[in-house]
Amino acid sequence: KPLNETEAFQLKEALLTLSRFKGMPQYDWIEELGTRLDAEFKLNKNSEKVMSFEENEYLEGKPFIAELYNAIIYKKVIAIEYKTFNNENSITYELSPYHLKQFNKRWFLFGKSPNFETLTNLALDRIISIKETDKTYEKSNIDFNEYFEDIVGVTIPDAKVETIKIKIAESLVPYIKTKPLHPSQAYKFEDNMHRVIIKVIPNYELESLLLSYGESLQVLEPAS
Repeated sequence: KPLNETEAFQLKEALLTLSRFKGMPQYDWIEELGTRLDAEFKLNKNSEKVMSFEENEYLEGKPFIAELYNAIIYKKVIAIEYKTFNNENSITYELSPYHLKQFNKRWFLFGKSPNFETLTNLALDRIISIKETDKTYEKSNIDFNEYFEDIVGVTIPDAKVETIKIKIAESLVPYIKTKPLHPSQAYKFEDNMHRVIIKVIPNYELESLLLSYGESLQVLEPAS
């Protein structure tokens, strides 16, 4: 049974959402199918943008997403030429790539280097080049949903989970309730004070997040 105009329009809206993955080879068909739907059903007259995502289309490193995605899926060891903000010279990491994560409009790659015991975390916007190697891929059993469970962001220090008690201004309460600092967050009003408690491993991203609220937020425990 052929699509009617309403069904075609709904499909086009779904394709617009999927177009966020533009650049990945697996999704090359989206743009072509969207164009065909426009031509067949003359949808352009109705195709005003009704949804926006917070993206940075000029972000450096974004073109590497498709290549890294394929290296993860097909389990290929890659050599990554990488340059940090603090060094003038680049270095090369040989890596079995496992996971891509987006945080704060930036993309990060997690993988295993034979030179380190722990996972290596690389920001895509600092990658200069990627080359596939013929080295043996080191498999991983890491559940990345659990891997990031105890942190904010992407940095996992060698530390334990801490209970952090925070005082928040009354004006901040609805924002913190609707957009929690962390999934572990619990809210309390006691001693005439609005408080939230989170259980996390403290890291740079958490510190930056808390400081972004200025005087409306105060860490009560731990003391430092």
